Amino acid sequence: MLDQELQKLWQQAPSEMQIKFNQSKLMIDLDRDIRKFERTLFWRDIREIVPAVLMTGYFGRIVYYEPDMIAKIGFGFLILGSLLVIVKLLVVKRFKSSTPSDAPFQDYLKQRYQYLSKEKRLLETVLYWYISPFLIGYAILGLGLPLNIPHWGAWIFYIFYLAFGFGVSWFIRWLNDRAVVNQFNPILERIENTLENLESP
Repeated sequence: MLDQELQKLWQQAPSEMQIKFNQSKLMIDLDRDIRKFERTLFWRDIREIVPAVLMTGYFGRIVYYEPDMIAKIGFGFLILGSLLVIVKLLVVKRFKSSTPSDAPFQDYLKQRYQYLSKEKRLLETVLYWYISPFLIGYAILGLGLPLNIPHWGAWIFYIFYLAFGFGVSWFIRWLNDRAVVNQFNPILERIENTLENLESP
C-alpha cells in the first residue's frame, strides 16, 4: 500500500524532481555495487596472498636444503612468483585511498575509477607477473625430475609435462580475461557514465 502511494506521488511530481530522484537512486545503487565488488576483490586477495606467503616459506626451505642446482633454480622461480603475487596485490591497494565523507560524490567516483582501473590492469598483465614465473619454475623443475625411463621416453614425458603446464596457464589467463570483460568493464563503464552525467550541465 505504501509503495503504491510513493509511486503515485513520484508520478505526480514535476519532471525535474523525477530526474533528480532517479539520479540519486542510480548513485546509491552504484555506490552499493562498488562496495560489494571491492569486498569481492578483498577476499580474492586473501585467497591469493595467504597461499603465496606459505609457498614462499615452504619453497625457501626446500631451496636451502636441496643440493640439486636445477631444483634450486626451479624453486627459486616459484618463490619469485609467490613474492610477485604478494607485492602486486598489496601495491595496487595504495590507489584505494579513502575519500572523505564530506567529499563530492564525483571525487569519490574518480578515485574509485582510478583504483579499479589499476586492478583491471593487473588482470590484463597477469601473463607477465603471475603466470610466467610459475611456468618457468615448473618447466625447470621438470628437467630435474629423476625418471628411470629411456631417453626418448623422458622427452615424451617432458612434452606432456609442459603441455599440462601451458594448459593450466592458458586457463588462468582465460579466467582473468573473462573477469575483465564480465566484472571490471561493466562497473567501470557505469562509473564513467555516471561521471559524465554529473559533469554535464
